[in-house]
Amino acid sequence: MERAFLRAATRSRPPAWLGTVGIALAAGIMLGVAVSVASPLYVIAGLLGLSGYIYLLADVRNPLYGFIAVATLLPFAVIPVKLGVVQFSLVEICLLTVVVLWLLRLLANRGETIRGSGIDLPVLSYLAVCLAALVLGTAYQTTSSDLHLFAQFINALLLVFVVANCVRDLATVTRLLWYLVLGGAVAGIIAVVLYYLPADTATRLLAGLSHFGYPASDILQYDANTNVLKAIGTSIDHNILGATMMICGTVGVGLLAASWPKGKKIWVIAALGPILAALLLTYSRGSLVGFLCGCTVVATLRYRRLWLIAGLMVVALALSGQLASSSFFTHLQTGIEVQDQATQMRFGEYKDALHLISEYPWFGVGFGNAPDVDIYLGVSSIYLMIPENVGLIGLACWVWIYATVFQKSWRGLIGRRQNEARTLAVACLGAVVSILVAGIFDHHFVDIHFPHVAAMVWLMVGLLMVSLRIGEQLDAESENGAGNASGDGQLAVATLSSSHSGTNLRHSR
Repeated sequence: MERAFLRAATRSRPPAWLGTVGIALAAGIMLGVAVSVASPLYVIAGLLGLSGYIYLLADVRNPLYGFIAVATLLPFAVIPVKLGVVQFSLVEICLLTVVVLWLLRLLANRGETIRGSGIDLPVLSYLAVCLAALVLGTAYQTTSSDLHLFAQFINALLLVFVVANCVRDLATVTRLLWYLVLGGAVAGIIAVVLYYLPADTATRLLAGLSHFGYPASDILQYDANTNVLKAIGTSIDHNILGATMMICGTVGVGLLAASWPKGKKIWVIAALGPILAALLLTYSRGSLVGFLCGCTVVATLRYRRLWLIAGLMVVALALSGQLASSSFFTHLQTGIEVQDQATQMRFGEYKDALHLISEYPWFGVGFGNAPDVDIYLGVSSIYLMIPENVGLIGLACWVWIYATVFQKSWRGLIGRRQNEARTLAVACLGAVVSILVAGIFDHHFVDIHFPHVAAMVWLMVGLLMVSLRIGEQLDAESENGAGNASGDGQLAVATLSSSHSGTNLRHSR
């Protein structure tokens, strides 16, 4: 009787396909309502965004790939829907997702441990000083928008710990650096195309992104008091695009030093073409100087052939006679001679920044507005902007971070056996050096208003430390393998010797 009851209950259960049909009908009704209320374009964008976010949730490393794509192609894009007073950017979504996934993995897996980045203490010290400066600076009219930007800035800083714990193998490091060069190449192509399009057409195309947080007018940028156009791409600012191309280009040059087949190196060279073209068209002198310094690091430590290539290029340009007459060379020369308006304004900013730092030396004025009407917050140098925001104590912690990075890089690269991990570490080190050099002239690497640039900085620092760690692991594995092989050889010799002794003993008997 019980079996008959179970058979009857089974027959009365609805078929499995009915639930699928119900879900499909509900989804269709919701889509129909959404299309009738909003534009079909928004619905399609929402579906694509939902699909993309499901991809981010599939693996803890996927948000890092997504961040690289967004930071290079659509760095200022926001979700066109506000949650209260907050409007999340795509960069913020990627950074939040990777941090949350990492924390959930720590909580869900008891065997999961936190790996040190090698610079944990100085980074945590800098983070603590930033929080203290924010709290102390709230008296200076810190707005909710400032707090939101500060949260994104801290999220970018946390990338050091996320990368140290989520990127654990050489393949992932390689893939991230390849994606960075690829994203830079696509961004460079877009920037070059927009540069050579008619101004009205380029403005109209970029204004189409206004639904996603981009400006709708006054988009194109020209050199001061001239009609020389500067490439901006989808970064909207020529210095931001220059910084992106500088980082991607330096990493690309570093990848040329890897022991890969010629086919892969040809792809890297092809990607460097639009990156370098866009970098030159930005007329960003700081980014160009930073790129050259980063390439110098790569050439000195791994790829000395670059010195020969650079020398031949300089000779060719000097003999052609076109270098001196080029607008970029003129722009660079006027900057060195402090003749153009932008350079003169920079020196005025330096003077005002030193005055602000002298008034608020220890913890700065925080990340909001300036406390007095006769001073302002903002200067085109990270070495002055950091003490403006977090004071000399914060600057000391920041210097501690990079001093530790360079110390570990020196110990991990100089005089050590070359392997692929250390080659990638040199590429990351070149990018870090280019950032520090370009930071003499620009501020966006530590500015809370450009969180995607700050995140790229800490991504490169994290990948550098991970690459150094993997290089040490490869050395240990190589030594263990050699030790095992030596031990096996000694065992074989001992066995052979014992066998030979036994044979002689039998013969003597």
